[in-house]
Amino acid sequence: MSATTFSSPVLRAAEALLAQVEPALIRDPAGVIWVSLDFMALLRATAARPDESEALADHALSVLREAAGPGATLLVSAFSFTFPQTGRFDAATTPVQTGAFGGLLLRRYPEARTLNPFYSFLAFGARAEEVLANRSPHSTGPDSIFEWVIDQGTDLVTLGHHYIKSLSSVHHAEELAGVDYRYRKSFPGRVTGQGETIDGTYTFFVRDLDTCGHSSITRAGDAHLRAQGLVDTWLVGTGRRRMLAHRLNLAAAHAILVDDLRRDAPRLVDYLGPGREDRPVVTGPMANTLYLEELATFRDANAPSDQETQAS
Repeated sequence: MSATTFSSPVLRAAEALLAQVEPALIRDPAGVIWVSLDFMALLRATAARPDESEALADHALSVLREAAGPGATLLVSAFSFTFPQTGRFDAATTPVQTGAFGGLLLRRYPEARTLNPFYSFLAFGARAEEVLANRSPHSTGPDSIFEWVIDQGTDLVTLGHHYIKSLSSVHHAEELAGVDYRYRKSFPGRVTGQGETIDGTYTFFVRDLDTCGHSSITRAGDAHLRAQGLVDTWLVGTGRRRMLAHRLNLAAAHAILVDDLRRDAPRLVDYLGPGREDRPVVTGPMANTLYLEELATFRDANAPSDQETQAS
């Protein structure tokens, strides 16, 4: 366990909550697990103070690594999308744009970030060195960081938010399927990290701005993945501070999504754009609504066990 600087009640609350996530982490003792955690939800659930955030993030990582076991590899997203504007990416200092958890961990583990200037990950555990050695210039598609993630049979484990909000691998499926509303674009620039400075060209599967405002899983896609038994859900925490954990095997989901996208009329993935405002695409706000609805359903189903914690 890493050293912490927060109070014992926060420590106990964090360990009790994260221990309940263990079933999501142990499917494969030697597996790769991509953890996406709503850190604000964790702060609320543990009653931690804002000035305890960095220590709490570090301790959460320690607990999750211990639960997953010594043979597992944990990934935490540390994505950034400023490279097209700046032409610079420093693995140690370029801000993380995909959540406080990755940003806080980067402060303590700057050497653990991969060198892709778009889809960078923090890597910990058994195969961290292999992950950090990846120098692919591509974000998605063949020979990309996401191809590696999918090929390892990675489990996506989310805590405190809908799993779709973390499913960036859908864009890898879109590129492999050859959708016409996105295209691969190259960006030159300098990448720095792990003692290296690389001047190169890096690709990102960008939206055709005249056609696509947003693309993602649809409501039907979410329902289909669940019907196929690919989405596991746990209720964790106590009282009114409960939250959901989800687990999705990315390789199995990816195969389904690519197959659907290659059809004449895909149902599981779609995009919004001019004349397509009514498409059933799960946007960020919709994902938040769906998550709260699912959380309420789980809470209601477990209401008797909550009675003694109603005041919490």
